[in-house]
Amino acid sequence: MPMLNEVKRLLVVADELPDGILETLQQVLPHAEIVCLSFAQVQLPGGFDAAIVLTAPKQSPYPTAYRCYLAGIPIRVGQSIEFGGGVLSHCIQPIETDDVTAHHLHLLRSIKLVENFLTLTN
Repeated sequence: MPMLNEVKRLLVVADELPDGILETLQQVLPHAEIVCLSFAQVQLPGGFDAAIVLTAPKQSPYPTAYRCYLAGIPIRVGQSIEFGGGVLSHCIQPIETDDVTAHHLHLLRSIKLVENFLTLTN
């Protein structure tokens, strides 16, 4: 994904962040300040260049992505089978899984953040 490598402040929204995800993001974006918030903590998060909405499988990213949109965050990434207009700037089709780690890794691989990272669970 163009421009994601240039992000200075990244918001990661997740209620359940499996081991290794945050560390991987810090490795691939070493110059970015990465802030993690739960879905309940996200109101109108200003001052971010991008947001990655890491929902659980089958959970909609749109309520949180819409708050990020209203806050002026230009890059908003999430997974959904639903059409949400421009609420997500980059909407990724999810894979069929109930495994949260696999679900999150699919999103990060799809946006080319962890293309060379095989697995976090081994």
